[in-house]
Amino acid sequence: MEEVQAYKEPQAVQKRGEIIVDLKAGAVALPVAGEMLVFHISVLKNVSKHDEGNTSSIRFNFHVPGTGINQANMLFPSFQNAPVYIRELTFRSQDVRKLNENLKKIKDLQKNMKLKEQEEKNRDELAVIEPLQTIKGKRPVLQDLKMRPNISGRKTNGTLEAHLNGLKYSSTKNETIVINYENIKHAIFQSCEQEMIVLLHFSLHQPLLIGKKKSHDIQFYTEAGVQTEDLDFKRRNLSEYEEMEQEEREKAQRRRLNKEFELFTKAVEAQARNKIAFETPYRELGFYGTPNRSQVFIVPTVNCLVNLIEMPFFIMPIEEIEVAHFERIQFGLKNFDIALINKNYDKPVSRISAIPTSYLEPLRNWLDKMDILYSETNKNLAWDVVINQIKDDFEGFVQDGGWSFLQDEEGS
Repeated sequence: MEEVQAYKEPQAVQKRGEIIVDLKAGAVALPVAGEMLVFHISVLKNVSKHDEGNTSSIRFNFHVPGTGINQANMLFPSFQNAPVYIRELTFRSQDVRKLNENLKKIKDLQKNMKLKEQEEKNRDELAVIEPLQTIKGKRPVLQDLKMRPNISGRKTNGTLEAHLNGLKYSSTKNETIVINYENIKHAIFQSCEQEMIVLLHFSLHQPLLIGKKKSHDIQFYTEAGVQTEDLDFKRRNLSEYEEMEQEEREKAQRRRLNKEFELFTKAVEAQARNKIAFETPYRELGFYGTPNRSQVFIVPTVNCLVNLIEMPFFIMPIEEIEVAHFERIQFGLKNFDIALINKNYDKPVSRISAIPTSYLEPLRNWLDKMDILYSETNKNLAWDVVINQIKDDFEGFVQDGGWSFLQDEEGS
């Protein structure tokens, strides 16, 4: 009750025959029968205004008890069966300007309350950051790194440092991010041998607040191209010798960056005392597919199936895959889809679409080596419906043979 208490003392509200919106207290005081009734903004469901000729009316609808799971039942659990309550109040006035002003204030209060609730929810789910135990003197460092997602909405360069219990990223705008080793679920180092960037990617157990959004994935990277300052040199056609020279410079740059990142990963593993181990993608086992909106190159690591080059990132831990189901397997089609069902049925099914058929047999072989059950069909399934049916009758699902029904659909 204290959370929805606007004032400590009843006399805090002056008796006035008008609607009072108190932004500081988060409350609305309404005149009823000569008294001022105070309502905390959280018990207010919605407010609407209607124009009627020379007058306007404003109606307040309240959360009321006894109507299932709603705000009122959460706020006042002991009053769910209350025989008397206020459902709505309507006021009419010729002062339209004042009504509009009050309506705007109330909308602002409701918006601020929702933001506050969301911030509190985010805070409860966020990782608890332990104080950084810094290394005095020389420490492992990578410089001139960009970060994804961006801290402040714009790309900024920064420095990544390894310390005794975590990593610290400091941007050129004096913004900092700390990642404790204990919170790192997967650490991945992807070189720039066949990519335009070299990167370190961290998937976290508990999210961090980056900007105003929670993020389970944080990446630090640098671009691998060699910059040429001579603009005239870039404009003119290069001779064969100049092209070879430029290619060698780019190769040397890539080797240097890969070496710097690799040494940093070893230093981090040493500081973390084997709490984390960096994985590297097996590009020879990769395949093209569309997990989101665009086609990307997806590669397996020891523990994950990932695309870390384009955002949004695609990361599927192998240990979380219960079943892989190939869809649209049909003679004459140039591509197929694959649905990866999570062991946690509350998580959505991950679908990768438009995979060229040349990758079908390699994917089958890889799933066999990973000991992951897979099945095939010539159609797409409505996975939201399938998973909800399984959750509604899990015991029946097990008794009927579990995922064997997918095998029954093979070739159907």
